[in-house]
Amino acid sequence: MKHTIIYACFCLVYWLTQFSAIAQQGPVYGYIPDDQAYMNSLPVMQLSAASAATNLPTEVDNSQQIFFPHSDNGASVQMYNQKYTGSCTFASTIYYAYAYEHNRLLGVAGNTPQTRFAPNSQYNYYNGGNIGKGAPFFEVYERLKKYGVMTEADWIHSFYQV
Repeated sequence: MKHTIIYACFCLVYWLTQFSAIAQQGPVYGYIPDDQAYMNSLPVMQLSAASAATNLPTEVDNSQQIFFPHSDNGASVQMYNQKYTGSCTFASTIYYAYAYEHNRLLGVAGNTPQTRFAPNSQYNYYNGGNIGKGAPFFEVYERLKKYGVMTEADWIHSFYQV
């Protein structure tokens, strides 16, 4: 019993120091800072006549497409559970957006471990062991370009583990 209490106290102190370290880092934002010189350097977009005349839908639900991550039997959208990690940018970018685009370009359904991608295969390298650390979206895309990403089938952890 004494060892359990000591261990619990140790865990609590460790958690509090980690939480304090996360709070001291300040917020992590997923946007490019407002830099007027940069904004002024961007070219003004010019639409062709055909593009200007095209009526686009007000919304599109890509989760209804076969390319979006679905359960193995394809019956329902597979939701990624990031649990207690700060991996939301990795989950949204890799698990949903990247997987959809990858599968759409290859013309394959996103309903197998070979066509779903593991966000934590990149997140674990980014966070330096700090499970609460988030990332800006552009950092995730840079990592995707540089290193790629593993499929669920190749990732050693099961989908439901972190």
